[in-house]
Amino acid sequence: MKIIVTENQFKLLQENDKDFNKTKSLVISMFNQGHSVNDIKKYTGLSNEVVVLCLEDEKTIKKGDCEDIYETLYNILWETDFIEKDVTYNDGSTLSIDYDRFEGSITLSYTSDNGIELGGYATFLWNGECNLPIDVNSVLKNGTIDWYEASNYNVWRADETFKEIETYRQLIDYFNQTYFKVMKEPLDEMVEEYLYHFYSSYEDTEFDED
Repeated sequence: MKIIVTENQFKLLQENDKDFNKTKSLVISMFNQGHSVNDIKKYTGLSNEVVVLCLEDEKTIKKGDCEDIYETLYNILWETDFIEKDVTYNDGSTLSIDYDRFEGSITLSYTSDNGIELGGYATFLWNGECNLPIDVNSVLKNGTIDWYEASNYNVWRADETFKEIETYRQLIDYFNQTYFKVMKEPLDEMVEEYLYHFYSSYEDTEFDED
């Protein structure tokens, strides 16, 4: 692909671009001419965050294409500061996530309001498919791992509104808000299911939850 501006020209542009409009126009122009985000970063020296900011309201994502949304989220947006990785809910429970590039999946660590810790996976659009699988494979209580029927804690949740996503801004907002909101209910259900089985096995024994 042809490079649009020389390094000296771009430096001059930056020095005179007090309101960011010229840089934004340049990045949008390069993208519309077929340059990838990585190309734009290489040719301009801009950071990933700046390129995303310039393109955030452009229709860069194929509407309804889960594979395109997947590629955009994990290959363009994930390493920016725009994607939340930790959240604290109103009841004090917490959820932390991380993306394992080797496995292509999001690992989760959820601590409920009563101290039960769940570990597992919850990869939004896993494998480019239009689903959110939630698979918990470990349960901790008081720091002790309990694998009791952990393999049964597997649900699929999908929120269809993500199929309307066309821009970086929409995808960032969806992930930071809806993804974490959708995760809360099934994770709490798994905690309740675990406690039900745990306590039922001690029905003839006094047990102090604390």
